[in-house]
Amino acid sequence: MLKIDNKADIFHYRTLLFILVISIFTLLSRYFYLQVVEHERYFSKSQVNSVKAQATYAPRGLILDRNGEVLVENYPTYILTVTPYQLENKDKQFNYKNGLKEGDAKWYFSGGKLSAHYVYINGNLEGKQTSYRKDGSIKLVANYAANTINGEWIAYHKNGQVEQKGLFKVGKKSGKWITYNEQGKVIKKENF
Repeated sequence: MLKIDNKADIFHYRTLLFILVISIFTLLSRYFYLQVVEHERYFSKSQVNSVKAQATYAPRGLILDRNGEVLVENYPTYILTVTPYQLENKDKQFNYKNGLKEGDAKWYFSGGKLSAHYVYINGNLEGKQTSYRKDGSIKLVANYAANTINGEWIAYHKNGQVEQKGLFKVGKKSGKWITYNEQGKVIKKENF
C-alpha cells in the first residue's frame, strides 16, 4: 500500500479513487443498459438506417467528334425495377420456356393493382409494353423488338394527357418528338 504522511493527501487520494470508481461504474452500467436492456430497440433502428439508397442523376450533354458529329446523345428512359420479395404470387407472374421468359409478364403494386405488363418471346421483350401508376392510369407505353426499344413511345401525365411522344429506331430516338404540358398544349418539339 502507498505510504502517505499527510492526511490531506490521503483525503484527496480517496476522493479521486471514489470519483474514478463511480465513473467506471456509471460507464459500465450505461454500456450494459444499451447492449442488453435496449438491444432490440437499437438493433431494429440500425437495420432500417444502415443502408440508404440515393439516386444520383448525371445529366450530360452531347458528345461530339472533332467535326461536330454527334457520337453519343442522351435521352430520358424509364426503368421498371421489380423487388421480388414485394411481389404477390411470385411464381405466377412470369412464364418460362426452356429457361427463358415467354409470354405475358405482369407486375403488381402491393395493393394488387397492375404495375406493368410486358410481353416476352424467347426471353426478349417484344411488342407493346405498358407501365401503370398506382391509381391504374397508364404511365408509359413503349414498343420493343428483339429486346430493344423500337417504334412508338408515349408517356402520359397523371391526368391522362400525353406528356411526350415520339419514335425509337433500334434504341435511338428518331423523327419528331413532342412534349406536352398537362393541358395538352405543345411545349417542346425536337427532331432526331
